[in-house]
This record gives sequence, C-alpha cells and structure tokens, in this order.
Amino acid sequence: MRSVVAVSLLTALIGAAEPAWADTVTIVCGVVPQSVELCRSGSEAWAKSRGHEVRVLSYPDSSTRARELIGDLLDAQAEDLDVLELDIVWSGMLASHLLDLGSDPELAVDDFFPAALASFKVGGHLLAVPWNIGVGRLLYRTDLLERHGLAVPKTWEEFAADARTIQEGERAAGNADFWGFLWQGRASEGLTANALEWIASAGVPGIFGDDATVVVDDPRGAIALGQAASWVGTISPSAVLDMGGSESLAAFTAGNAAFLRYWSNGLALANAATSKVAGRTGMAELPAGDGPDGRHVAVLGGSGLGVSRHSTRPELAKDLVRWLTSPEELKRQALAGAFDPARQALYQDPEMVARKPYYPALAGAFQTAMLRPATVVGSNYAAVSQAVAATAHAVLEHAKQPDPALAELAATLRRLGPGRQRIGS
Repeated sequence: MRSVVAVSLLTALIGAAEPAWADTVTIVCGVVPQSVELCRSGSEAWAKSRGHEVRVLSYPDSSTRARELIGDLLDAQAEDLDVLELDIVWSGMLASHLLDLGSDPELAVDDFFPAALASFKVGGHLLAVPWNIGVGRLLYRTDLLERHGLAVPKTWEEFAADARTIQEGERAAGNADFWGFLWQGRASEGLTANALEWIASAGVPGIFGDDATVVVDDPRGAIALGQAASWVGTISPSAVLDMGGSESLAAFTAGNAAFLRYWSNGLALANAATSKVAGRTGMAELPAGDGPDGRHVAVLGGSGLGVSRHSTRPELAKDLVRWLTSPEELKRQALAGAFDPARQALYQDPEMVARKPYYPALAGAFQTAMLRPATVVGSNYAAVSQAVAATAHAVLEHAKQPDPALAELAATLRRLGPGRQRIGS
C-alpha cells in the first residue's frame, strides 16, 4: 500500500509541474530542510547553463518518512527519478538502486573528506557523491560561561557540573524554564547518533568493531549510558526524550539552555538574525568520556547526491551531480547558508575562513569523525538504528538498567547480522 501511495505522490508532483521534456532531469532533495532552496538554486543554474529543464522535488519533513518514500519509489523502479539527495546512512539500504559514480574522473573525488567518501561506499562502489556534511558538536552560550566564570568543559563529568551551575544561576535570576543541556532524545536516528557518541567517548569502539563484531555491550558503554540517563530531569528536561533536531535547536535559540548537542551547521543557525542567542553562541568538540579510556568522539552526518539506476537519462543526472558538488557551487552554497561543504580545500579558502573562522578546526573534526555502521550492515541499518535508539531511550527513561539493556541489544544485533549489499548495474 505504501508503494502505491508513494508512486501516486510522485505522479501527482510531476503532474503539477511543467510538462516533462526528454531533457528534463528530476532531483529530490531536502534531507535537511535548509538544503531545499540551495538545491533548487544550484539545479536551476545548471539547467540554464546546459540548456535543459530541471524539476526539483522536496522530501517530507521527516528523515524516516523520506527514506521510506524514496525506498518505495525506487522499488517501483520509477523512471522519473534521476538525482537523489541521500542521507549519509541510506546508501547501504538503497545500494541495489544506485549507480556507481566512483569511476567518473570529472568528480575529482580525492578532494572530498575520506570519512564522507567512506560513508557512501558499499562494496567498494561509490553510490553517492558527498554534498554537505556535519559532525556532532557542542554549542554553548559564551555569555553564560563568562558570567559564571567557566571554561568550555573537557569531560562529561566537568560538563554536567558546569551545566548544573549555569542552570541554577539562571533560574535564581528568574528564568524558571532554563535548562543546562538539550540534545536529541526522541527514539529515532538522532538518538542513535547521540548514544554512539556517548558510548564511544568512554573508549568503546562503537556499536560494531572493524570486523563487524558486535561490541556495544562493553561495560564502559553501560557506564556512559547510565551517566546520560542521570542528566534527564536534572540538567535536561524530561521533554528532551521527545526532542528531535528542530525542537532542541528551537529551545536553545529561544535562550532556554546553556548547552546543546547539535550538528556543526548549528553555529550558523544559532547566530542567525532570528535567534535570541545570536552573537552569544560558540561551538566546541563534544566532551571526552571520563576515565583512562575517555576520548572526544563526534559522529559524522550529512548527505550526498546519487543517481538512480532506473533513470532514463543517467548521463544528464551525473552531470547535474558534478555541477552541484563542484568546488565553485559548494562554496556558493556554504556562503549562502548553514551548509558545510564536503570538499576539504574549501576549509582553507581565504574567503571562506574570513566568513567562518572556525572552518580550519572543523576540518580536523571531519578527518576524525566516527561513522555509523550504515555501510557495514547494509539493508539492515534501519533495524539496527531502531534497536539502538529504542534501547537507549529505555535506559534514559529509567525503564531498563544499562548493563542488561546493552546485553539484550547486542543479542538482537547478532541475530540481525549484516544485510544485503547488492549493487545495481
């Protein structure tokens, strides 16, 4: 039924657009809402330059619904889909429907961050070209740290103490709704990213090891997850367990929190003219785990552009991907909005650094960012992420204890195993 609805939706969208000519390319974008207009303006510039038409469709405002919709359309082998913006964790799930773009010499893939390229490679095939990327960061109120005589915390223990100090001080000053720390606690992909950062910061390799062995039940991970659970109701509101990215960012930019875990594009969004904390927000790496194995960990996010193997105009589609991921276009988009490009050289570009002085440091974070196991488990990633988020959520709301919860999760992940990774031809 969902497939029928998806195809009907595509038909309706296309029917509402201008008539499709043989040289019309359709691109679907908007994995991150802010990317839609940048995608549209860039695609229209390509169409004007090449003498073609372009049709820009946008995803629904939900990563899960967007992935399900595009999966259904690809399963239906929709020929009117050409270029697809893909979330960084979708490639393994959609591999059989995507063309290998790695052999295109005009893409100059050596300039992309290696971690971003690895996120879109399945079985050695590059199924999407990195477009915009992000990494987990700590946003903080510079004015409040100064007011309370605090430095940016280096470990989670220091962080929790500082968040409590600021929270108590601001509430005493009359802001009863103020909290120390906001993050993405809804049982969804955002929580999977947060939980992976907490667990790995304690010294655990991640959810899976390099050989795809399940390692999430490491005792150090249970301690880290228990520490995060202690924040709920103390320095984070209980409502954080139903917050996604947009809700947590909105609360922070309204001036109701000292710290926010968000993606690196959040600094530009928090300092936008409409934000109540504009000019008073800084960005730093996430705190390290406590103990001898503690380290700073940040998960890589972002999206790439792929070409459907069902497209009837693959060469034009590839040309549009080359245009949108070119250094010139990525620079234009980065200067125009909260968009962090996937090409390394732009983080040393004088004009870019003048506008975004944090770019050189951010480039280092992209080099060391942790990947979610999307390409490792292939088509099973949705089930894996769902299991991780559900387990973390149960611990955070104190429905389960960390050790048995992670043991149960590990057993589930071992049963799931790696999914198929068949590549389209």
